[in-house]
Amino acid sequence: MASTFGAVQLAHEFLEKQVSAGDICIDCTAGRGNDTVFLCELVGCAERFRVSENSELRDRKISRPG
Repeated sequence: MASTFGAVQLAHEFLEKQVSAGDICIDCTAGRGNDTVFLCELVGCAERFRVSENSELRDRKISRPG
């Protein structure tokens, strides 16, 4: 029987138990921002870093609205 429990879900459940509001979280593989938003919802603010196609390091801070 195939599992519907994926790596992303497992990582999110682990993080939900390990981090709390006010902690510092960094998404070092930011793609579309889904995981960065998830981290932001957990702690209030998250940093993300993404290496673009031409190897430039781009960074962006995402904060929870309000």
